[in-house]
Amino acid sequence: MMTTYTRRGPGQSYLKTVLADRINSLIEHKDLNLEINPLKVYEQMIKQIEEDTGSLPAHLPKSVTAEEAAQNEQVQQIIEPRLTMLMEIANSFLTTIINNLNETPYGIRWICKQIRSLTRRKYPEAKDPVICTLIGGFFFLRFINPAIVTPRSYMLVDGTPADNPRRTLTLIAKMLQNLANKPSYSKEPYMASLSPFIQHNKMRINKFLNDLCEVGDFYESLEMDQYVALSKKDLELTISLNEIYATHSLLEKHSAALCQDVLHPHLKILLTELGPAPHQVPRKDNRAIILPLFSRWEQPIDDLTAALDITDEDVFFMEAKSIFVQLMRTIPSNALAVRRPLKLDKIADLAATSSRDAAMVRKGIRAMELLNQLEEMGVLSKQEDYSLLRDEVEQELVHLGSLKDKVIQETGKLEEVYKTIRDHNAYLVGQLETYKSYLHNVRSQSEGKVRKQQKQQVLGPYKFTHQQLEKEGVIQKSNVPENRRANIYFNITSPMPGTFVISLHYKGRNRGLLELDLKLDDLLEMQQNNQEDLDLEYVQFNVPKVLALLNKRFARKKW
Repeated sequence: MMTTYTRRGPGQSYLKTVLADRINSLIEHKDLNLEINPLKVYEQMIKQIEEDTGSLPAHLPKSVTAEEAAQNEQVQQIIEPRLTMLMEIANSFLTTIINNLNETPYGIRWICKQIRSLTRRKYPEAKDPVICTLIGGFFFLRFINPAIVTPRSYMLVDGTPADNPRRTLTLIAKMLQNLANKPSYSKEPYMASLSPFIQHNKMRINKFLNDLCEVGDFYESLEMDQYVALSKKDLELTISLNEIYATHSLLEKHSAALCQDVLHPHLKILLTELGPAPHQVPRKDNRAIILPLFSRWEQPIDDLTAALDITDEDVFFMEAKSIFVQLMRTIPSNALAVRRPLKLDKIADLAATSSRDAAMVRKGIRAMELLNQLEEMGVLSKQEDYSLLRDEVEQELVHLGSLKDKVIQETGKLEEVYKTIRDHNAYLVGQLETYKSYLHNVRSQSEGKVRKQQKQQVLGPYKFTHQQLEKEGVIQKSNVPENRRANIYFNITSPMPGTFVISLHYKGRNRGLLELDLKLDDLLEMQQNNQEDLDLEYVQFNVPKVLALLNKRFARKKW
């Protein structure tokens, strides 16, 4: 649920503002290789030597273990400057994220605040660094890192990054994750070489994560949100071409129901002028664009504060108008002072002598002062009953009255939407319970009574060759040299329902080259988010094909 929330509009805008420039700057350097896995560096090194000289020296065998590769002096010399550069790049990403604290969407910060608050309540003895790891687990793992690793999915870049920049982005994401969480180097020992980055920035990141949580509750922010929505700041929307065309198509399809309001035919006019909705463009031609948002029917208001000729008279007049409008909306409508035509001096006197409300008294006194100042400046005349100011106040009150009717109308519509959402939610909850019951029954029937007498059974391992998985489309990209692929095989084991372990092996070796733990829920979430690549360092798996393979091998097995 939290991952879904981070992918909404404000989160996407934040990621584009904060990360897009950094990522685009990095992927421009297509030939910049910052790989620090000693085994991969060794393989790349001997491949280059073989291409340059046509043969390999006797002291450089083709096949070595990860430990032997890490001890090779030439490999160490290659990796050392790369570590420095990686830490510099990671620091630049971290500094950009920290400096843009105030740009972080309110909803994201509020979720971080709730994580901290709930953790403190549930585990009162938890230390601050431990709480920060939980906050970082959400902010980086669920929000920042997916955008760094797959920037195209978040429309931060136009094309797919080349192999070298893509690997660098993955390493940067791992560094940020290790910084936010307690680092573990058991599966990737070479990442321990980047521990200085963790040590130098640990206090810095903890302060940032705590600062993220320093926001008021959304009830306190509602008034500010309304102000921002109604302000004169230019509004923009980042949207793709196909999203525009799809929206146009939906509006066109349901125009009969949407364009029934005869008094406000704006949507009908726009659809008529636009004509038929364009067809969807191919994925490679789909581009994100920035649309300025405005209404062609709105009444433009001059920005007085931007005018060069603003005077004290203007400032006092606007202040007086604002105060009198507030007083008129506070004083009971049956009071003599608010009868038409308005007597501004009597309204100010009534407010200033009120014994019920100190704030009203202050406003009344200030209103009287402003009337006197404006009269001395020659802007208003008491003999004319301050007619210039009075007329503007009355116009404003009429305008606010019409806004009130609109708000009541919108409230009614929102209540209808709310009821519809609640009804649909009740339906979905019912469906979920039905599915849960169905799955429970299916599992019970498939397991039978035997399970009660059996211990938990480990399924597998099932062995697959590199050639077999490549043929079936499970491997969509391989970094394994052609002459070594025949010796590579994979074992897939399921120690418990919903959990799978994929290990990569080389013939003749007892230990696997790497091992990856997978949860079925994580694979399904990747598929839902259109993330088709599963990176195993040496090969990249296709997520839908992996799911199909697991379903074929494990779905009908009894536990």
